[in-house]
Amino acid sequence: MRSTRLLVLAAAGAVAVGAAAALLKPAEPVVGPGNLAVRAENPPTVDASELQRKLLDRLVQDAAVADPAGLPALTTFTSLFTHGQDWVLDRLLRDDVPSSLALAFADRLPRGAARSDSAVDRLLGPMLAAISQGDRRAAVDVLRARGRLPTDSAASCRCVFGVHDGAAGRTAVAVGAAPGVLLTWSPQVVGDDLVLHVAQSADGSHVLSRPMDVSGALHAEALPTSHDEVPAQND
Repeated sequence: MRSTRLLVLAAAGAVAVGAAAALLKPAEPVVGPGNLAVRAENPPTVDASELQRKLLDRLVQDAAVADPAGLPALTTFTSLFTHGQDWVLDRLLRDDVPSSLALAFADRLPRGAARSDSAVDRLLGPMLAAISQGDRRAAVDVLRARGRLPTDSAASCRCVFGVHDGAAGRTAVAVGAAPGVLLTWSPQVVGDDLVLHVAQSADGSHVLSRPMDVSGALHAEALPTSHDEVPAQND
């Protein structure tokens, strides 16, 4: 943990230096009667990308044994991302990174910024159909809270449903309105509409998600049906 604290301090210094460099302009020489020409010294050079890589490697290790949302280094790492490169997202999607770290990172990004919204879509979109039920619900909650997953609800299936539209494609989602509500579905494309045939089932899943390779505008609608009418498909 000592090495993590050192990385955090170094990374925080990189953020501070970067912010100061953006705010300060080189001073023009001040020449006049009795005055000497004065120039501002260049700020020290800090390799923020290298610090970011080391900090992420440490976060991956720590997230394997602790809740990443509670790691102080995550705040510094997120701050570095706002000044850094998108290689971070590719790294967070690798198999050796706990999905809980990617989720905590996405949740911590500033809201209302186009760069943050794009990062969240790119990160969580592909994860929706590839992670555990608990993490899948957490991903849905993050996307909904940030306005990246508009949803509607249906009392008959006790569920909310919608479509996440990200750069990597569209993903249909249905979630039980309460933790104990389990669902089955059979998503179908009808013209330009995406129709989600959703029904409650003791053999279903709390969160359903599936990539939908469909072009054009989509409209999601839940149509709870009996299992005799629509084949149930769990994801």
